[in-house]
Amino acid sequence: MIKFIFIHLFSLSLVGEVYQLSQSVDSLTGELREADSNLKKLHDDYQMLVKEIEMKKNSLYIDQQKSMAIRMRYPSVQRLLGYNA
Repeated sequence: MIKFIFIHLFSLSLVGEVYQLSQSVDSLTGELREADSNLKKLHDDYQMLVKEIEMKKNSLYIDQQKSMAIRMRYPSVQRLLGYNA
């Protein structure tokens, strides 16, 4: 009889441990989903920033290489306002 009680208690202990492990796996799975979601958002943000940087580089190139020569032909704002600068 004592052996049966010991086996029964041992079984309950194992069932409890399996339940705890199951809860831990569920919790870790949720954290993994959240981490994957955050990683995807970070990657999307990174791609957006890369595109913005490329657009700004292109704008600076256009300004420096194409517009600067045209702007140099016109008088400065100070000169247009009547100052001899």
